[in-house]
Amino acid sequence: MPLGSTLALSAPAEAASVPMLRREVVGFVLGADVCLERSEDIRLAVSEALSNAVIHAYRHADEPGKLEVSAARIGDTVEVIVRDCGSGMAPRNDSPGLGLGLPVIAHTTDCYEIQCADGTTGTEIRMRFDC
Repeated sequence: MPLGSTLALSAPAEAASVPMLRREVVGFVLGADVCLERSEDIRLAVSEALSNAVIHAYRHADEPGKLEVSAARIGDTVEVIVRDCGSGMAPRNDSPGLGLGLPVIAHTTDCYEIQCADGTTGTEIRMRFDC
């Protein structure tokens, strides 16, 4: 796969979408000659970001919204973006998780940013992995 290749996918924000999207991203990075160690970091960080969106983004919606994930190999880095158009990041006293997702992302990435997704209330997590 040539450097500068990209991947863009979307799926419903449901638990069943997480392994499918993760598998596609990992397949993409392995095809982009990313070393196995970094592909495992990417797998874990993407899993956490997608799972957070499934659990938190559409918690007030009757139907699951949409998850978007993109990945790009640019030179010696891989950038992965996970985006939703949900309710945005807000503290939750009733959180069903242990609160480990963002620390795992911080530990496995070389750099990450969290911001509003395209001016919506949704969330975008942009993760960079040096290869």
